[in-house]
Amino acid sequence: MAAADATIVANRFNAKETHLVTCLQNFQKFAKAVENGEQSCPQLAEAISRQIAVYQQSITTAGLSHATYEREIDSFQQSQSGIETKLQTVNAEILELQAELEKEKLVRQQKEEYDLLMTQINKHPSRQTTHNEILRLQQELQQHQQAETQLEQELEGKRRQFGLFFHALSQLAPSQQPDPSNPSAGAVAEANPGTVEEGEAEDDDVAMKE
Repeated sequence: MAAADATIVANRFNAKETHLVTCLQNFQKFAKAVENGEQSCPQLAEAISRQIAVYQQSITTAGLSHATYEREIDSFQQSQSGIETKLQTVNAEILELQAELEKEKLVRQQKEEYDLLMTQINKHPSRQTTHNEILRLQQELQQHQQAETQLEQELEGKRRQFGLFFHALSQLAPSQQPDPSNPSAGAVAEANPGTVEEGEAEDDDVAMKE
């Protein structure tokens, strides 16, 4: 312990501390005065005592300051450790928030795409409206088919009527020729052409009615 104190004192001398150098100088004066038997020895001893007391006070203050400094260092290290822990926590939260932000961006993009699709879908008629329109068109198509079938039947009837008409006409044509064996019938036909024409017209009317 004495060696350590001597080392500390030597370091302080090397540092040229003013209080320690002054105390040493006054002590040297006091020792010389004692050797010479001077009367100022009590005053020098008292001055040295005061200087030593002041120096001890400065040493005590320095020790307290050193202790305070060490406590502050410990507190700083603890604070630094806490700050590093908080920094790691904040970094982890930042990563989580970035991931959440990416998810929110994806959800927002999907929502915008959904809204766009809904807008395009709403431009078209609903399923029920389309179904009703298909039913209406099917009914119209069926009505047109029925009308077409009816027209074909009517046309077929007209064809048959014209067939009968031409058949009756072909049957009437030979009967209008004069019979060589009966010259009087030809004469009657020539005498009454209107009657023959009226008969042909009546045959035509009968064929058309059929």
